[in-house]
Amino acid sequence: MKKNVLIIGIGNVLLKDEGIGIHSIRRIQADAGKKQSPWQGAEFLAGGTSGLDMLEQLKGRDKIIIVDAAQTNDPPGTIYRLNENDLKTFTPGEKLSLHNINLRDVVNLLSFLQETIPEIVIIAINAKDISPGECLTEEIENKMPEVLALIHKEYTALATPTTQIEKSR
Repeated sequence: MKKNVLIIGIGNVLLKDEGIGIHSIRRIQADAGKKQSPWQGAEFLAGGTSGLDMLEQLKGRDKIIIVDAAQTNDPPGTIYRLNENDLKTFTPGEKLSLHNINLRDVVNLLSFLQETIPEIVIIAINAKDISPGECLTEEIENKMPEVLALIHKEYTALATPTTQIEKSR
């Protein structure tokens, strides 16, 4: 049975590294149209900046992969692979999502609305610069191959919950 997986890129492409989720989705979509693409059959959503706007599209999924910028005390370009339980470990001074509703709220609301909660994987990249601009910074751009490889690994993987946050620098 093929899993019903949705890959969501969240962000604002007008604020440099804040747009990493949308930039990731655009690159995957460009590759998905090619013959022999490893992304054939994948469903994508460019989620913009409001988690509530996409809530309906999250329902009924087996797995949801969310790609977003983070703002933590770790070096820019640090990549996090988290699940819904890991959201509890972020301290108040850190932001896993830079948007008006955080991912923890979306996950909690989804669990309230349906009996079966999908596997949720969050791939967050620590931003360097979120000032106005449409391009990623060089540090974050250089991390894109690693980010895309991690997204693909999650897309093709069976459910593999983690017990702690996995970081890549």
